[in-house]
Amino acid sequence: MSKIDKMSILGIRSFSDKKSQSIHFTGPLTLIVGWNGSGKTTIIECLKYATTGELPPNSKTGGAFIHDPKLAGEKEVMAEVKMSFRSTSGARMVKTTRSQKALEGSLMIHKDGEKTSVSTRYLGVSKAVLENVIFCHQDESLWPMSEPSKYTKAIENIKIIEQHAKEDKDKGDRSEKRQADLYDQITELHDKAETVERQAEEAEIQTKDSFAHAAKFEQVVAQLNGKRITLEANLQSVKSLEHNLKQMAESEEELESMLEKYEERVGVYEKQQETLRAQYAKVKHDQEDIRRSLGLKQSEIGKYEAQKEEHERQIEKRETLVQQGSKRHGIRGYDYEVTGKQAQEFIEILDKLSRDQSRALERARTEAQEELRNAQKAVNQLNERKSALVQSKEISRAQTTSNDAKISGFQRSLDQIKIDEGGEATLNERKQETEKRLKTAIDEAESSRFDARIQEADDIVRNLDITKERLDAELVDATRLARDSAQIDYAQDELKGAKHGLATMTKVHGAKLSELIDSNWDEATLQTSFDQVVDGKGEKVREAEQRRDVAQTKLDKINFRMSSLESDQKKKRSDLQKYEKSVRDAIGQDEISEFDEYLENLERDYEMSTTDQAKFQAQVDYMRSCLKTAQDDDVCRLCRRSLQDNKAQHFSRAGFIASIEGIIDKAQKNAQTIDNVDELFAQLETVRSAKPSYDLAVRLRDLELPAIQSELGEHDGIIHELQSEKQNIESLSKDEQELVKKIQTLTEKQKAAGLSRGIDAIQAELKKISEEARAAKTTLSQHTTEREKSRNLIHNLEVKIRDVNAELSSAQTKLKEKRALADRIEELRTHNNDQWEIIRKNDQEIQSLTPQIEQAEIAYESVERRTSERNNRLQEEASRLSDTVRLLRETDQIINAYIDRKGPQQLARTQAEIQSLNDDLERMDEEILSVTRQVKKIEDTLRDTDNTKRSISDNLHYRKAKASLQGLRSEIRELESQNAENDKERYERDGERWRNEWNRLSTEKAAIYATLKTKDDQLAELIEEWKTEYQDAALKYREAHIKVETTRAAVEDLGRYGGALDKAIMKYHTLKMEEINRIAEELWKNAYQGTDVDTIRIRSDNETAKGNRSYNYRVVMVKQETEMDMRGRCSAGQKVLASIVIRLALAECFGTNCGLIALDEPTTNLDQQNIQGLARSLSEIIKVRRRQANFQLIVITHDEQFLREMNCGDFADIYWRVDRNENQTSKIEQQSISEVV
Repeated sequence: MSKIDKMSILGIRSFSDKKSQSIHFTGPLTLIVGWNGSGKTTIIECLKYATTGELPPNSKTGGAFIHDPKLAGEKEVMAEVKMSFRSTSGARMVKTTRSQKALEGSLMIHKDGEKTSVSTRYLGVSKAVLENVIFCHQDESLWPMSEPSKYTKAIENIKIIEQHAKEDKDKGDRSEKRQADLYDQITELHDKAETVERQAEEAEIQTKDSFAHAAKFEQVVAQLNGKRITLEANLQSVKSLEHNLKQMAESEEELESMLEKYEERVGVYEKQQETLRAQYAKVKHDQEDIRRSLGLKQSEIGKYEAQKEEHERQIEKRETLVQQGSKRHGIRGYDYEVTGKQAQEFIEILDKLSRDQSRALERARTEAQEELRNAQKAVNQLNERKSALVQSKEISRAQTTSNDAKISGFQRSLDQIKIDEGGEATLNERKQETEKRLKTAIDEAESSRFDARIQEADDIVRNLDITKERLDAELVDATRLARDSAQIDYAQDELKGAKHGLATMTKVHGAKLSELIDSNWDEATLQTSFDQVVDGKGEKVREAEQRRDVAQTKLDKINFRMSSLESDQKKKRSDLQKYEKSVRDAIGQDEISEFDEYLENLERDYEMSTTDQAKFQAQVDYMRSCLKTAQDDDVCRLCRRSLQDNKAQHFSRAGFIASIEGIIDKAQKNAQTIDNVDELFAQLETVRSAKPSYDLAVRLRDLELPAIQSELGEHDGIIHELQSEKQNIESLSKDEQELVKKIQTLTEKQKAAGLSRGIDAIQAELKKISEEARAAKTTLSQHTTEREKSRNLIHNLEVKIRDVNAELSSAQTKLKEKRALADRIEELRTHNNDQWEIIRKNDQEIQSLTPQIEQAEIAYESVERRTSERNNRLQEEASRLSDTVRLLRETDQIINAYIDRKGPQQLARTQAEIQSLNDDLERMDEEILSVTRQVKKIEDTLRDTDNTKRSISDNLHYRKAKASLQGLRSEIRELESQNAENDKERYERDGERWRNEWNRLSTEKAAIYATLKTKDDQLAELIEEWKTEYQDAALKYREAHIKVETTRAAVEDLGRYGGALDKAIMKYHTLKMEEINRIAEELWKNAYQGTDVDTIRIRSDNETAKGNRSYNYRVVMVKQETEMDMRGRCSAGQKVLASIVIRLALAECFGTNCGLIALDEPTTNLDQQNIQGLARSLSEIIKVRRRQANFQLIVITHDEQFLREMNCGDFADIYWRVDRNENQTSKIEQQSISEVV
């Protein structure tokens, strides 16, 4: 049998990586004690890791399981767990683990002095038992209260493999077909796109040609419109001349001769007028120059006169300052007129007086500071003495306050001590009485011979356990031969039951058998009739299975079509969002429903803009040519009339040019309003490029997506119908199969008989031995309970004596403390009286110092006031002297500066220059008056002849205008005969038609290219998907199909064996569950001290179902024969105790070869009574199984009282304490058990 001897830990969690810590595991009990966080649970974690390779909970990555390199001050930490144990064969083995790899670790066996490396486990139990029973982590110790696990069958995965392989092959074939279809569609779209592109290019050429012809005729139309405008203007001009004209009878030649002579005579007068005007301008210019010079000189003389006045004011101010200063400062001799020399002497006198006054002020300040220092010194000395007395007084008062607080605290402590000398005497009497009761209890325990009686019962239990172990081994061997022995026992029992119930079954089921077989059946022909019915039902089952397979195939096809449609729907929704976004970006709106209207408006705006732009540009060009002709040749380009400013006002050169420029400006402004033609064209192209996206989006939204949605709805209905049909067929098949199984079961019950002893015989004997062992254990438990009661009584009396001694010691200590507090209170009160005396003396001395301080402060203030007044007086006198000196010096500097820059000479010179300029101005005024009179005389002469000239000119202009009208009418008739306006409209209509055709073809071309790009993308995706997913689909399908067929044959063979094995396992399961529940009931009744739960059991939801190997276990609690689920109803303490009891029961049943179990903090959430009960139960388990060579109980706890309740001193001499060293790493120390019990 296996047993763990020793384990060393290095670099795990809080254990140092520098030095390993070792622990020896002894039987029957190993105790591990330590406070929370010391590293106790790490020992269990290392045991579990060494035996199973599993990391603790929440440490799956391993980082939290290894000692932190930051704490070790290293870049990496090397960890090791080494465990020494004995295998089930008795060989000593060593398991060493240095890595977190699942297959890493060395297993060394020591046998006959030789070391051999092996790789299998030798503890004699499975990994599940090690994880959940023996080495269960504290975080996972409540697993019996968790939800049951669920499993799946392997055959379902096999079916899934074949199904996926076949689907991949079908998808690959469909992908290749879709690629070929897409390639044909792309080729067709390419041809269509080339045709549309050629038609669009031809439409674009026709559009440009039509608009070019229209532009040519636009120039002719513009000329015609210009001449019409000129004709209208000339007609208005002629009418205006007729209204105001006085017609002359002379011919045009005579009028022109009169006009030429008039010009010669007027030219003479104009030359004289120009000469006089030039003379007038020259004299006027000279006059302005003189006036500017005069203004400058007047400014200069004003400045010089102001300087003179300021100089005189400063002399008067200096005299006034000297006279006032002499009176203020008491200096005689300056009461009358003061000269400059006298003023200078006065300034020197005042300067000397100011220096003397400053020296006197400094002496006065020094004397005042000395007097103030002496007065302040006297005041400070008195204040310092007063402050010292006040501070002494405050210290004494603080000391008394502190003493009062201490007295109050001591008094409260004194009041809390309730013990007195009478209470001490009472405790002494209780102690003597309890000691007498203890002696009586010890005498009774010795006379009862509990140990001898328990030893006899223990021997009986041990012998029965040996017999039970032998029978368990035989049962295990028989279980290995379950294929034979289970059939033997089960067939024998079933044969007896079948014979006994045959008559009853005939009566009960006779009518049903008659319906199934024949009304004339008997026992001899029943088998043959059953075989015939089975054959018929089997044929029906096969037909139902075929119909189910057909329905499944249809369902798979519909599901695949559904998947394809959903994928296509998802892709089309994505395309719809992409196309809608493209259209929204193009039109700049959130809603795309108005796209057609927006595109139509944009095309209409662009067409109007291009047409108007051509018209306005042609008009501007023609009018500019007219303007150039008028400016260069002084004639109208339309009527060829000459333009002169001296002719009629309505057809003058300036008026005509202004009219033409106005027309050009208006046309340019109109052209500027449509200068955004390029922007409109760019915007139009952007919107046209979005037209295919809009068409695709509308088609997806209105046609394709609703069609797919409708098809999905239809397929949903088909799937629902096929699933219903499949369920009906499967239900029929299931009923038929169950009927066949029942018939086969009835047939097999009559086959096996007369075989040798099987599992039932062993189990019957095992049950008998178990009952005898249970009775013996009950007797042993009674003796043990009586001994435990006696020990508890003795222990309670010992504890009571210890408590009385503690109370007596505490009372004596408190009496001493009470006397000490009273002495301390008296001492503090005496010290307070001394401090109050000091305070009284200080108050008296402070009162005597107060008048002295007041007198010293009055003396200081008197000195300060007297010196301040004297200093202020001297300061004011010095300030008056310095201010007078400063003002006199400033005034004297201004007076001397005026003399130095020669101010009087500058004033006289400027006055002479001003008089000369005034004389020149008077002379020029007379000259200007004379020239003005001569010019006016010539102007009057010219004005008389101007009316005659105007009349001649108007008659000539009127006659030429009438002749021009005839020429304009002739040119307009010639232009109208060219029919340019009709031709222009015709070409514009043709251009518009070709432009619309080009727009339509462009939109169609863009849609074709968009579809073509989509098809290209789909083809590329299909090719890539086929290469990555389905290229090897056919080969993989063939391999998977072979594997499935092979596995199916193997599964059918295993199913035959599993039927017989299931029955044997069911028997074994039932026996084991009875044994587990029996042990759990005994442990619960011994451990649990409450009355609300009688016992606990483990129940399986499917334990009564025949042929079922899957179980869902649950823990129930029993109260008055009523079972209730414990999960969700029990308290935290009940949950912990139930988990421990179940683990102990499982260890008892499944740990035959490994008698080891570890309990980590078993008292968590338990009250004191249940802790005592658990301790007694563990103690009884140790006593019963301590004679088992490999029994080892490992208890980890921080509750030393729990260890005393277990009576650990009877089973172990040492225990292991886990603590922290000076480096805060865990250490394991061996200590004597007497320290904790």
